[in-house]
Amino acid sequence: MPIIFAIWANSLAHAQLNFNKVIFEDSIIGKTYVQLGLYNDYFFYIGDRLGTKKLSGHLLDYNGTVLQRLDSIGTDWLKSYKIVKESLIRVTDSTYAFIAYVDDYYSAIVEFNPETNRLEQKVGLDRSSESAVVISKLVKLPGGRVAIIEYDDGFWGGDQFTSINVYNDNWKRINSIAHGDSLSLFFHPCYFAQNADSTYTVTGELDDYSDPQYRKTIQFRRRFDPTLKLFETKYLDFKNDFRSSNANCIENKNRHLIYAGEAFFKMPDSLYYDNESLIIDVDPDFSHIVWQKKLNNPILNSSLHLFNRGLFQGSNASEFYTYGNIKRRLYDFPDNSYVYKFNEHGDSLWMRTFRYAILDTNAISGQYLLDGKLTKDNKLLFAGIGSDSFSKSYHTWLFQIDEEGCIIPDCNKLITKDPGNNPEHFITVYPSIVTNRQICLLSSLNINQNLEVSLYTREGRFLNKIQIFLEAGMQFILKLPDQLAYGNYIIRMIDDMGRKQTENIIITE
Repeated sequence: MPIIFAIWANSLAHAQLNFNKVIFEDSIIGKTYVQLGLYNDYFFYIGDRLGTKKLSGHLLDYNGTVLQRLDSIGTDWLKSYKIVKESLIRVTDSTYAFIAYVDDYYSAIVEFNPETNRLEQKVGLDRSSESAVVISKLVKLPGGRVAIIEYDDGFWGGDQFTSINVYNDNWKRINSIAHGDSLSLFFHPCYFAQNADSTYTVTGELDDYSDPQYRKTIQFRRRFDPTLKLFETKYLDFKNDFRSSNANCIENKNRHLIYAGEAFFKMPDSLYYDNESLIIDVDPDFSHIVWQKKLNNPILNSSLHLFNRGLFQGSNASEFYTYGNIKRRLYDFPDNSYVYKFNEHGDSLWMRTFRYAILDTNAISGQYLLDGKLTKDNKLLFAGIGSDSFSKSYHTWLFQIDEEGCIIPDCNKLITKDPGNNPEHFITVYPSIVTNRQICLLSSLNINQNLEVSLYTREGRFLNKIQIFLEAGMQFILKLPDQLAYGNYIIRMIDDMGRKQTENIIITE
C-alpha cells in the first residue's frame, strides 16, 4: 500500500503553517506506543509493529514529507522482541535512547541513530540474572549524562531494591545507588532531575496495601545528595487514588511540581469505581497541593471521559500543555483527542479537540494521541494512532498545530456564540484549494452536530458520503479518496437540525 503524505495548506503562503498526516503501511505500527523525536531540521516517529514486535517509523521534515524509512537494525533480540516504552530522550546531537521491554521481566536501554538507522542495546537485558531488572525511568541530565531508575523484583528469591544509576554519554556508569524498600516493586517514578546545587530529586508513587480492602497510591518525593545518598523523603496524600505514572510530571519556573494523571474513586452508593483526569500543582516543599483542576469540556456530554497522556512546557515558561484522549464510558477505544493549554495558576487558556476519518471507507473508528513535543519554532507536534474497525489494523497519525491549537488558521475566531435559526455558513471547510486530498471541517456553531458529508463531481454526480459527529470547536480531518482526479468538486453537508451547506473545492497538485 503506498505511503500517503500531505502538506496542510491552501496556498504557498500557508505551506509552512500546519500539517496533518496519516501513514498507511502493509506492516503498520502497533497500538501500544508511538514516540516522537526532534532531530535538527527534521523529526521522526518510532513505534513497535503490531504482532511482530519490531520497530518501525519514518524520518520527516516539518512540512510532513517522508524522507527516510526507519526499521529494526541491530542484534538478534532487537529484531525479534520489541515493545517501546514512553521514554525517548536525546543523548547526543545524533543519538537517542529509549526503554525497550522484551517481556514482562526484562528490559533494556536501546540507543538509536536516525542517520544510520542503527539500534544498539546499551544497558540491561541480562537473562542470566537471578532476578528480573525492570527499567522504569530514563532521564537526560546536564553535562551529557543519563540517569536510569530501575528495580529488581527479587523474582528468584533475592532482595527487592530500587536503584538509580548515572551514565555518561558513552554509557559508562559513573555513579550508582541501590536501596531496599518493602514497596520498591511497586515504585513508579514520575519526575527525576538534578538541581542547581547538584542534588537530585525524584518523585513518584507507591502502592499502599495497609488497607486490606483497597490499594491506595501515595505520592512521594525523595532527595539525594550529589553522591546519590538519600537525605530526605516526604509523602503527600492526594486523597483520591491518584496515578501519575500514566502521564508526566514537570517542574515549572517557580519550582512547583505539575502532575497530570487519573484519580480513581468509589462511586456513591455503588460497588464500582470511576475516574477523573486532574492537573495538580504541588508547592516546592512538597507539603501541600496549591491547586488542582479537573479536565473537562462543558460542551461535551458527561458520559465522555478524558484520559491524560502527558504534558510539556510551553515556549512561555508560565504556560504548559497537556494532551490525551476522550472516550465514551464502556467503550474500549477513544473517539477523539484533545490538547489543553494552561497558565501557571491552573487557568485553562484553551482546549481543542481533534479527529480524522477517511471518506471512501469510513474506516477510522477511534484514535489514540500518544506523544507530543514543542518544536523549535514553537509549533506543537503530536503523534498517535488510529484504529480501523473493519480490518482491526492501526495507522500512524501525525499532526502539527500552532500555539493557539489550530490546524485551520485562526480556528478560535471561527466559532460563533449565537448560531441563529438557520445560518448560511455553519461549517468551515478548509482549504478550498486542496493539495493533499485532506480537508478540515470545523463547526462554526457552539453546539455539537451529527453531520452527513457528501462528495459530488462538479456536474452533480454523487461519489461518496460519511456520517460524522462534529463537536463544537473540533477540527475534523477528512481524507478524500486517492482515486479522485484533479479538478473541481462539490461538498454538501446537512446536520441533524436540517441545516444545509454546499462548498466548492479544487483538488490540485
